Amino acid sequence: MPRARVSITRPGKDEATGLGYFETLAVDLWPTRWPIRTLHWGRFTGRNSSLVWIVWEHEQPRQWLFLDGSPARLARFDLPRSFAFDGAASGILIGGEAITLIAQPVSRRLRLLGPLRYGLPAMIRNLDEEKRIAPARIVFSDGSEDKGFMIFERIVLA
Repeated sequence: MPRARVSITRPGKDEATGLGYFETLAVDLWPTRWPIRTLHWGRFTGRNSSLVWIVWEHEQPRQWLFLDGSPARLARFDLPRSFAFDGAASGILIGGEAITLIAQPVSRRLRLLGPLRYGLPAMIRNLDEEKRIAPARIVFSDGSEDKGFMIFERIVLA
């Protein structure tokens, strides 16, 4: 749901409302069998459009891109600066100054598990994660634009 209307109510705080994003990930392969070494994923939410992408780097790279829920083709990928796409509509997503939300090895958070963390495969214990947010805009091939924000992540599995 890349452009869901959401509201958050926190005890003792005002309610916040706006556009949000919700996803669920279910994996039924053991991590050492994942066909991914580096994963890039993200989403752009604008006033009138949304863009969601997943890019796998591995021996057999894969790419998925959805513009307003419809498949599109990733033509060039150079985040955080920009990437081009085509399909039913074509254009370029241009990112602004990004703010880092998280940039650290996952091992720091796994310390909370104590000795249980050693039961996880090394590729999970040693993965490196970087998540950023930035203002962005899509410039469509017809000259129209949509402004919004993108959040994107890069995960490197060791």
